[in-house]
Amino acid sequence: MRTKIFLLVGLYLLLMPFTLGAFVVGELEYSAYSSNGVDGAEVIARNELVNGRYKNIYPTVLEGDLVIPAEVTYEGKTYAVTGIRSSVFADCTKLKSVSIPSTVIIIESGAFSNCTQLEKVYMLCANANIYENAFYNCTNLKGVYINDLSAWFSLKFKNGNYGPAYSNPMYYAHNLYVNGKLLSGELVVPDGVSAIGQYALYGCHNIEGLTIGNGVTSIADMAFADCSDLQYVNWKAARVNTNPNSGVRLFGTNNSIKQVTFGDEVEIIPHSACCGLSALESVKMGKNVRSIGYYAFEFCTSLRSVNLPRTIENILANAFNGCTGLEAIHIEDLKWWCELDFQAMRVNPLTLAHHLYLNEEEILDLTIPNDVTTIKQNAFQGASALKSLTVPEGVTEIQGHAFEDCSGLATVNLPVTIKRIYGSAFNGCSGIKDFNCYFPDPTIVEVKQDVYTVDVFDKVPTTTCTLNIPIGSINKFRSTEPWRYFLNISESLEQPGLPLELSPMVAQLPVGQTLELSASPVTDVASWQSDDTKVATVTAAGVVKAVGPGSAYVTVRDKYGKTASCLVLATGDMNGDGLVNIGDVNVLLDQILQQEK
Repeated sequence: MRTKIFLLVGLYLLLMPFTLGAFVVGELEYSAYSSNGVDGAEVIARNELVNGRYKNIYPTVLEGDLVIPAEVTYEGKTYAVTGIRSSVFADCTKLKSVSIPSTVIIIESGAFSNCTQLEKVYMLCANANIYENAFYNCTNLKGVYINDLSAWFSLKFKNGNYGPAYSNPMYYAHNLYVNGKLLSGELVVPDGVSAIGQYALYGCHNIEGLTIGNGVTSIADMAFADCSDLQYVNWKAARVNTNPNSGVRLFGTNNSIKQVTFGDEVEIIPHSACCGLSALESVKMGKNVRSIGYYAFEFCTSLRSVNLPRTIENILANAFNGCTGLEAIHIEDLKWWCELDFQAMRVNPLTLAHHLYLNEEEILDLTIPNDVTTIKQNAFQGASALKSLTVPEGVTEIQGHAFEDCSGLATVNLPVTIKRIYGSAFNGCSGIKDFNCYFPDPTIVEVKQDVYTVDVFDKVPTTTCTLNIPIGSINKFRSTEPWRYFLNISESLEQPGLPLELSPMVAQLPVGQTLELSASPVTDVASWQSDDTKVATVTAAGVVKAVGPGSAYVTVRDKYGKTASCLVLATGDMNGDGLVNIGDVNVLLDQILQQEK
């Protein structure tokens, strides 16, 4: 064990940087170190004895233009300058400009704080960590000068107590110069940039447009905050990782961006992508968007309408939270909308917009498409402009909150095929006058509740609206929850039933043999009957027996009066050859054809 400990300690000592001592070159003092065979130096405070106390003399001796060299030589040895220590140049109020070389990989907290006359910063470094308050109170900064925009995006500006943007000189400078030219107009994130760091372009004015290319895979918080001239964003990155937490904003509290376009390359609109864009009026989504992330458009208060492509599979929580100006949601496919996955309550933008448009025409009288079987949770939540709802046969399930707060609904029609209605499905539908249920047996409809829902018909005016039900079913409705809470129940509907189907529709049976016919739905079957019992008989279970040569129709009738029939061909020795085979079937068919003539 002791040997292992010595080995670990030895390895640590081998890898850790060794401080080689301090030395002065020109006006600056450096602390030299050696790490992994590389000799480097960091700029440190130059403390000298003044009036009996050691004091950093930089604020009194440095003025004008400060150039930090990329390397220094001392006693015949050359060191790369890799860092600037904490508060080294703090309070250097006579400095006008500073040049930071490409070799620097760390600028510690407060390094240039309170350099109140500093006007220009030349930053050639890349992949450097710049810590909190590095340029705090440099209020006279007018420009930051770089020679590589990609390198600028690689800088890592750190958080701090006085506001994290103080680590970025752009907080005060606002003007970014690339190779001497002011960055203005449209900014296209350079190819090869995959990550855009925190506060990367914080405070960068003069940019009117921004294009985020497909190579970008991550954008950190506040990357484009306070870009006050930015008016439009073209987003082409397919999948971008962003912070999914509430309050995170990539553009800060920008109130100038009016349009954001997500290109056809975009598959996922990231979390918080447009959060807080209070001036945003137009959002265009490409044809391949599949998901809208958490808080994606939160507090976009000027957004009036949204066009959602049918490729979207889910919309996550709070995607449109606080979009108080929404007035219309435009869609292309009603079936897709019924089956869209809104993964939490109040996710559906209809809860704010209230008006749903299909191919530019507002839906007031909603008829669910015939090929829908399930109306998903929250599908029409908040669509208060709806006046009537017709759910066709084939729909078996209405999930929770599906029509919650559709306060304008006056008429609801539910089909015989409904099997499940989940909690809060019609909660808040306070305008209903006629609730038409075409199923005769409410006990076969499973009404589900959970801890997140209230009664299916909470806030529905069950004391004044009329529950219209099939004839002969009133006793069941009056004894079944929650239907019994309707005070006005009217047996005014014809019992529709499902289309009755019988299989097979034609059956060939030798005399003496039997066949069980299959009726669907079997639960609705009321009776069986043969129109010629000398040819075929049928039992109450639908078992047919051929009793004599000939043809007969066996008919099944359901409890709603609908019928379906099977033509039974009972074959014996029809042609007198002593055999029962296909020849006898042909003779029988000829007889049937003659009878029809």
